[in-house]
Amino acid sequence: MNRTTLHLATRRDRGYILVAMMALTMALLGTGIAFMQWATDESLQGTRAQSSMQAYYVAQAGVIERGLTWMYQQQAGLMPQTVINLSDGTVNGIGRYKNVKITPIFGSIDNNSLFSFDQKYKIEAIGIVNAPWDAHEVAPDTAKAILYVQVRSFVDYMYLTNWETSATFPGDIVRFFGRDTLWGRVHSNDWIATQNVGGLPVACSIVSTTIRRILGSLTMSCLKALT
Repeated sequence: MNRTTLHLATRRDRGYILVAMMALTMALLGTGIAFMQWATDESLQGTRAQSSMQAYYVAQAGVIERGLTWMYQQQAGLMPQTVINLSDGTVNGIGRYKNVKITPIFGSIDNNSLFSFDQKYKIEAIGIVNAPWDAHEVAPDTAKAILYVQVRSFVDYMYLTNWETSATFPGDIVRFFGRDTLWGRVHSNDWIATQNVGGLPVACSIVSTTIRRILGSLTMSCLKALT
């Protein structure tokens, strides 16, 4: 009797173990499927994030290649006063851009002085890159890039030169003296030099040079020139 009871208990235990193993196998299988789905979702999200960034940079390419290049080819005094629509384009192997347009900003013209004329513009474009929407479908990803540009004419400068060396004394730099008053913007692609003779020259606006510094000093105030 005892042997039969022990025998039946052992068979019953084997059934419990089989059920437990099947439950554990199903749990592991479900966990594996969940991790696989999570990895797939993460991969798709990473790819979509990358395509969104690519679409933005493609739009930037449209702004620069079409919009900014077009503006560089125009004369500052003949810039458009209405919206200009430019052609679409592609970035090989990545995507394409469209709706490239240049829009003048209303009320941004400044020509209230003898040495100032500038106009502000907005250049914009839309970039398009094909990105995987899910494991079986591909959808376009779009982004817009906008660049604000301020256009100045040479009239904006009172004094604009490429060289500042003296023709009379080779190697010597033309200098501003104390009796000089620079009412407008001043720029040179060469040295800008000053000399304290009768005082320092007076600058009423920006003085710039492509050289690393200005030789000498300037009085950055118009009050001295008006007194």
